[in-house]
Amino acid sequence: MNNPLRDLHEQALCDLEELLGAPTFSFVGITLPCATSSIHRNTMIDWGGRVVTIRFSLIVRRTVADKLPGPLVDGKTILFDGIEYRIARVGTPATGSHLHLDLIDPNT
Repeated sequence: MNNPLRDLHEQALCDLEELLGAPTFSFVGITLPCATSSIHRNTMIDWGGRVVTIRFSLIVRRTVADKLPGPLVDGKTILFDGIEYRIARVGTPATGSHLHLDLIDPNT
């Protein structure tokens, strides 16, 4: 189904990735483009009965995430800039254009 708002959001995320220097992350050995966000940085959340601190977030376009062999879900680990992080929570906007991954220390 055609969704002009989702398409506009997706194009804006492509532009943001380029402006940020084309950052990438790896999940199950596959390297994919993303954008970074500090909006939730240092936010404390309850995760599995423990209070943890969000390090930062990644924004992953839905069209990119859909190419993965498995879903990006809470508890999975990713590599960003050579450092491993654990996904604490995954959000999706109403447009469905992307995933917002809040990342924490992998040892929590």
